[in-house]
Amino acid sequence: MRVLVTGGTGFIGRHVVAELIARSHDVTIVGRERVKPAGLPPVNWIGGWGLGDDAVLANDPGEQFDAAIHMAWAGLPDY
Repeated sequence: MRVLVTGGTGFIGRHVVAELIARSHDVTIVGRERVKPAGLPPVNWIGGWGLGDDAVLANDPGEQFDAAIHMAWAGLPDY
């Protein structure tokens, strides 16, 4: 199964991604970093500054993935 994971580099996301890979799924992570961080398991990477970033939006998940797991959190801005 082709699975899109947002927040896949976070604390919980890393564990979810590892379990998906262990179950032989094809995993793609959406992350804030433009370049795939070192030390990640063998996954596909869509880098952008957030879920609204053009680099992320250009990869329409509707046709490319069988499932999506959304765990990204943008946080609240400091006021």
